[in-house]
This record gives sequence, structure tokens and C-alpha cells, in this order.
Amino acid sequence: VSVETIEDEYEYIRFGNRWKDFLDNLQIIKSLNHKISFNMLYFILNYRSVFGCVDFLKGMGFHNNSFIIGALLQPDYLNIRHLPDDVLQSIQEKLLTKIDEAPGFLLEDSYQNLLSYIQQPMEKNLFDSFEQLKQLDQRRGLDSSKIFTHLYKLKGN
Repeated sequence: VSVETIEDEYEYIRFGNRWKDFLDNLQIIKSLNHKISFNMLYFILNYRSVFGCVDFLKGMGFHNNSFIIGALLQPDYLNIRHLPDDVLQSIQEKLLTKIDEAPGFLLEDSYQNLLSYIQQPMEKNLFDSFEQLKQLDQRRGLDSSKIFTHLYKLKGN
């Protein structure tokens, strides 16, 4: 199952899908006793909310071995490493806290991999990220700045 965040953010990222429909379908699949894995991508739009999504799904009874989180590599403008260094530092601290909780299984592996990834150097261009989001918003008739307010607070950086 592909999911990175919840509610309005989910609907923006998974354009054309509805959060309620996702939850309804997830409940049906869960009732069939299928093994469910959540394949989650980590990028600038969900740099904070992916953790809440994991907690939400765990609250529904899903096991730590159900989560596979990897960094989104393409398109480049969504790469998490475009975020300012102070934000990446806070993400690093969040990941270390999550790792210290020793969740084990695929979830802990994911946190370790994300930690390693965000520490790699990159030529940042957050300005381009906002320009590309603006174009995406125009095509979709949406306003990402109203959904990802925490991200847009970084626009001046």
C-alpha cells in the first residue's frame, strides 16, 4: 500500500484520491487478513507528517514490520535534502529519537536509512522546489501553500 501522509496532505500527494476512500479500502483489506506493507516515500512535502502517518497506522494495529520508508529521489525538486540545514538537523534529531525508541523491524531500518540519506551533501535549490510546486498547483487547480504551511514558512530561507 502506498501512503506517505494523511488527510489533506494525502489528497494533494495522491492527487485524485480521497483520504476517506483510502481508509475504507484499507479496512476492507485488513479484514481479509492479508499481510500489508506500507511503502512510503519521504520528501519535502511530508518531511514532518510522515511520522504522524506511521503513528496513525500503528494506532490501527499495524506492526512495525509493515513500514518501508525510503527517500524520494525523483523528481529532484521534491528531494528532502533541498530543505535548509537547520530543518535537516531537526529531522536528524527526530530520526535519532525514533531510532532510540528501538522499534525494530523494517521501521527501524527505514529510519536508519533515512538518517544516512539526509546526511549526504547536496546542492540545494529550494527556490526551484517552490517554482515547480507552483506549476503543479496551476495544473491541478490547487494551492499547496494552504496544505503544507510548515513548508511554505521556509520559503524565505
